[in-house]
Amino acid sequence: MTDSLDQPIARATVRLEGTTYATATDAQGGFAFRRVPAGTHRVWAALLGYQRHTVEVAVAPNDSAHVMLVLRPAPISLEAVVVTAAKR
Repeated sequence: MTDSLDQPIARATVRLEGTTYATATDAQGGFAFRRVPAGTHRVWAALLGYQRHTVEVAVAPNDSAHVMLVLRPAPISLEAVVVTAAKR
């Protein structure tokens, strides 16, 4: 998994929709699911500060499938935080 500048994204959540399969990307943006049932699945990835990305992937019986996900930045709006202190 990479960002829009082709840099790896670590610690993103990756899930197989409708299943209990979930993992996080490693430092190189890699991830893997083991023993995924054959069929067409929706895979999504998300990380704070990026838009969630979903793709469909077909898995053939007794085979593997490769998918490349690219997350695009998503601006985050936060409320102002006021910090006050008093001297004792």
